[in-house]
Amino acid sequence: MATRILAGVVFIATLTTLTAAQTRKGAAKVSGGSSNAAATPVAMDADPCFQSEVQNSNVKIFRVRVAAQASTGLDIHKHDYLVLSLGNSVFKVKSEFNSRSVQMAAGELQVFKGGWAQRLINTTDSPLDLVELEVESGIDPEHPECGLAAAECRDGEFGDGFTSSTLFETPKIKVGRVDLDPNGVLPKHTHIQSHVLVALADMKLSDQETGKDAENLQLKAGEVAWHEGPEEHTLTNVGEKNAPIIVVEFKE
Repeated sequence: MATRILAGVVFIATLTTLTAAQTRKGAAKVSGGSSNAAATPVAMDADPCFQSEVQNSNVKIFRVRVAAQASTGLDIHKHDYLVLSLGNSVFKVKSEFNSRSVQMAAGELQVFKGGWAQRLINTTDSPLDLVELEVESGIDPEHPECGLAAAECRDGEFGDGFTSSTLFETPKIKVGRVDLDPNGVLPKHTHIQSHVLVALADMKLSDQETGKDAENLQLKAGEVAWHEGPEEHTLTNVGEKNAPIIVVEFKE
């Protein structure tokens, strides 16, 4: 299980010859994928393709939707970020001077380096649907503790109705995946720092924090649930379908 998941984690290196710090003036326009018109970089929450889900001192999380054969604005990315594909995706990441083609399967994660302005260009005839998590402290993929370019992570668990695997870990974040069968229970576990759950499918969960009443979480694919740490809790799938979840824990 862990090997199959790790195959979907890819490190995308920094695009070279990028522009220096740029201003946030003006507003972005959604343009066709073939457009080369100059644009002024903007903050992601000023781009109509980006819908803010969570913004705090740890992370900015956006749902990113791009129509067929269209693009986002030229968006500022100050920090390293994760991209999670909610379907099979084919797109380009384009800066002022460079572009890179990206293909992602449904549920796949990729790590991108921040520090430049870029646009996403949907090169297909289907809508592009992503979740983007920009980590305020960075991700530091150059120094993995496991996964990415380091040895495989080996702290996975499995039991009656659940699996839990670490995809990769760096000094900044720990990223894992939990799969819960219907009525499956992820036993009581502890998060030292704050973390976020990202649903890969529609699901209904019961979230039982130690010493508190259980909370019902009903999430659609791509929706997120923020958890302030430290926390000890149990997750139960109370829906009728499997519940695949990406878990990102912030270590700084």
